[in-house]
Amino acid sequence: MIERARERGCRVEMITFTLPHDLSLPAGESMRRLKDALRRFSADGSMRRVLNELAFIGKVTSTEVTYGHVSGWHIHAHAIVVFEQQDDRETDAKEDFARSVELKKALYPGWKRAAHAVGAGTPHFKYGFDVRAVWSANDYIAKLPEAATAKSEAGKGRWGAEAELSKAYMKEGRKTSRTPWEILDGADCSQEDARLFREYAAATWGRSQIEWSKGERDLRKVFLDDLPEKVDEQLVYEEPEWVFDDEDEEMPDLGDENLVMERIQIGSSDAWRARVYAFGSIDRACALWESGDSLSLADALAGEGWHVEKVSEGGYRRELFEVEPSIFKERTVVEPAEFVATWPRRAGGVA
Repeated sequence: MIERARERGCRVEMITFTLPHDLSLPAGESMRRLKDALRRFSADGSMRRVLNELAFIGKVTSTEVTYGHVSGWHIHAHAIVVFEQQDDRETDAKEDFARSVELKKALYPGWKRAAHAVGAGTPHFKYGFDVRAVWSANDYIAKLPEAATAKSEAGKGRWGAEAELSKAYMKEGRKTSRTPWEILDGADCSQEDARLFREYAAATWGRSQIEWSKGERDLRKVFLDDLPEKVDEQLVYEEPEWVFDDEDEEMPDLGDENLVMERIQIGSSDAWRARVYAFGSIDRACALWESGDSLSLADALAGEGWHVEKVSEGGYRRELFEVEPSIFKERTVVEPAEFVATWPRRAGGVA
């Protein structure tokens, strides 16, 4: 489906939805919250307007479950979202990821509202809501040629977005987490694993792992209507794809600043005046930003009474970095927007 959408020139994004969770949250309640939040997000009028402005076609959503001994049940969803082609211009990897960041910033407030409505905490802006450009195999070769060549020479296949949705059963958990099937492997000799798998089975019983948009937005009708449907026996005997965990290392590095691309300069005299006349304003602005209640620290400071002036636009650039002696790789890094924040002086020049 992704290959056909990209052949038609459509823009494809993968959105990952995650809610805050811990060891005290049962699998059933975690699943209920996620499904309810996804319904609320889809019904949110402002989110619909954002998607429709981008010529939204439809989406397909998959639910994935892992269990961590530190954070408990991690039940999250991946959605492949397809938009109509809006221009004929080819984009490179840097532009694709920049567009993904902008879409993330536009949609995150809706996911936060949905999370609060179902009784969950505020999703982390970086880890609780991810938007990533999706490419076909041909896109991958064209946009990341060095990574594609290296993977091919190593005899590796790609773990693409389509596999992320439909082949979660083939994945292995990370160091601190396990998939339900890894838990099942240990159920014969561990009462705790047996209990955990029963809890997982009860939480997922009667629920679909993959859900498609309804009616005319059903992507199967849009892109796959002319293809014969495969029966279960054919799917069972298909050659499996294998999972490799190095895909993230090849993606452009968007930095560790929560993707809020700002650098704000505050002079010591301005900080002193704000401390005297608006004690805690910087802390309050930072708290709003860290919680996701403001996606811009500059806006949060302005809301506290600061005068904030943008001195340069943000963007992206490519750079080489040394991974081993004399071996270099290229990555995309964030160029933050630059701001200067000053505390307004009062009449008489005091503050």
